Amino acid sequence: MRRRVAAALLIIAALSPAMAQPSSPTTFQVEDKNGKPVAVFTFDSKQHRYEGLLFCQQGHRFLTIMDRDDSVPPVLRTMIGFPAEFAANGRAIGGSATYAARTGVMPSMLFFDVPLLDHQSFAGTGFSLSNIANPRLSANASPGDRVAWTDAVTAFSFTITATNGEQTLPLVFRNCRTGSN
Repeated sequence: MRRRVAAALLIIAALSPAMAQPSSPTTFQVEDKNGKPVAVFTFDSKQHRYEGLLFCQQGHRFLTIMDRDDSVPPVLRTMIGFPAEFAANGRAIGGSATYAARTGVMPSMLFFDVPLLDHQSFAGTGFSLSNIANPRLSANASPGDRVAWTDAVTAFSFTITATNGEQTLPLVFRNCRTGSN
């Protein structure tokens, strides 16, 4: 009986997409950081306020979210290059997720490397985290481990909309290479 319940929970978790609650619209402020344009913003999600950055580094497009109050579920803090899926104003796009722990004066941060992130990604329906796959969960992982991972992704999922992305982000991403999904 326990195996059937566990299997049912696993199926339910797999069929239930991470439901991102929309945040209130944000505004990107373009700043110069070390001679490069960076979009700085804040957003609220599930009773937490986050600070974020959008920037281009070595040709990659990054969304970084600072985890100042340790609100990212602990199980997600093990991510290094985990495959991530997003909805960007109605488009499904892929990327990767990495968590960097607090060091000295720098807060913990989530880095999302998203090759197809662009100036339209935050318009309309906004930019949402849909899923993060955990390649460390083997086929033999327990249903409880799989459910715990899915629950953590769902708990952290977010949607960011911006009122001025189409005007500000071309400057931020102008030197980024165009990626592929």
